Amino acid sequence: MKIIRLSVKIGKHDFDTKAKKAKKFIEKGHKLSLELRFKGREMVHKDLGEKVLRDFATELGDIRVDQEPKLAGRSISMVVSPGKKS
Repeated sequence: MKIIRLSVKIGKHDFDTKAKKAKKFIEKGHKLSLELRFKGREMVHKDLGEKVLRDFATELGDIRVDQEPKLAGRSISMVVSPGKKS
């Protein structure tokens, strides 16, 4: 399983770079754990963090969501794997 770490205020270029790397992992058949850590007052905007994760999963294309976004402390994570969308 590979881990991709994101942030709430991720820039477009960084988002695209991480998505490109994640697509390579998916093509090789690896599962991905998408993790987003909230810093400081970002905890107030949990919905924005979930939106970033869902946008990232959508960017990957043909994937299967094994674990929906789940909040644990100051981070939120989601697990995806190669395959059909669910």
